[in-house]
Amino acid sequence: MKKVTFVCTGNICRSSLAEGILKDLAPHILSSSSGIENYHAGEKPDYRAIKVAKLHNINIENLYSKQITPKDLEENDYIFAVTHKHKEKILKHCPPEFAHKVHILLEFCKVKNNWNNDLQDPYYGTEEDFQETFDLILKCCFKLKEVIK
Repeated sequence: MKKVTFVCTGNICRSSLAEGILKDLAPHILSSSSGIENYHAGEKPDYRAIKVAKLHNINIENLYSKQITPKDLEENDYIFAVTHKHKEKILKHCPPEFAHKVHILLEFCKVKNNWNNDLQDPYYGTEEDFQETFDLILKCCFKLKEVIK
């Protein structure tokens, strides 16, 4: 079984949504999520992320934020950063033998977007921003479901 982890800033919006969506769509893939920073360590996802996921019958209320670790880099087959900056930060601390596992989510999935393949952070936005983020991640997860076997 392949293992995937999604990485955003604090692991309460984008990466937790991605984890929940992929778990729902592709139970044959073990998915997890982490943050680059530990700002929200131990916290549940943002209430707006929980709400938008729930609207699509996906439960992410049982997820808790954590910071990415060297063990995550070793144990996962794919590490999906949500932006170029996140990928850079991961690679800065990544042993060279694991660097090939690190990808930018929207780029890897070839999902069209308006932000140079960076998945915008909805945290300071509206519920509509969370829905837009959800929709982009959903498109990615449909592709991941087919690509990762």
